[in-house]
Amino acid sequence: PYDKPLIAGTVVLRDTRVVKHISFLPERGPRQIESDIFRPFSLTDPFGRNITFDLTLRTEEDLAVYVRNNLARGGINVDLKLLGTGFIPFLVGSATFNDLILTLPNFTFKVDTGRLTFPKDNPLEPSINLSARGKKLSYEVDLLVQGQVADPEIILSSSPPLAPDQLLVLVTTGMFPSDTQGLTKVGAYLGGELYYEFFGDDATETGESYLDRLEVNFGSEVGTDGRENILVEYNFYGPWSVQVEQDIYTFWNAGIVYRIRFR
Repeated sequence: PYDKPLIAGTVVLRDTRVVKHISFLPERGPRQIESDIFRPFSLTDPFGRNITFDLTLRTEEDLAVYVRNNLARGGINVDLKLLGTGFIPFLVGSATFNDLILTLPNFTFKVDTGRLTFPKDNPLEPSINLSARGKKLSYEVDLLVQGQVADPEIILSSSPPLAPDQLLVLVTTGMFPSDTQGLTKVGAYLGGELYYEFFGDDATETGESYLDRLEVNFGSEVGTDGRENILVEYNFYGPWSVQVEQDIYTFWNAGIVYRIRFR
């Protein structure tokens, strides 16, 4: 019927990008309702709000859905159904990600296994089960995230073992509590967040900004005296990048990088 049409069938996702920026800054204005965060959209016009959905959404190839934002990069596979009405649509099913890179202000994790599940009985409150691993200052850190996305349980462990407070500082700053460089790194990261808050753009059509092309890494090498290297890389075209580094001996190095990737 015209006053309550049904949209049904199967949509195979290809060349899909998720670019929504996830801010670590305190929220400005009214806090968003948790259940609204995972509502894909909402049609408020008289015709659109009465549409009923029964759509299957799936991927058939790797990287068909690619996440590219400040928190994560990599491909995900989806097996979802879009149900509900135009006014209150919701997703049911799951999204899996096994080759995702999580980038915190000064720590990087590689996801081993991950699943985001939208249960049929409570689709606007999805759950997550994720395990990832990263390395910093010769410590291997395991990350486990499980439970509802709105309030997950986060478990950190390391090898060699660290006290919980030290491990938390290592993951959030990339340093130990006694090293003030960690605060400098967090400050630099939050400065980038402020820039994005005022000048950033989440539109997929805009492509990558110059901030997306810039990477700053601390501590990929550590000297015997505990000094870390600082490596800055800027990707200016395809596989071509330029690097500037202050190494563990305080020397400055620069070079052009041509990177070959095997899949």
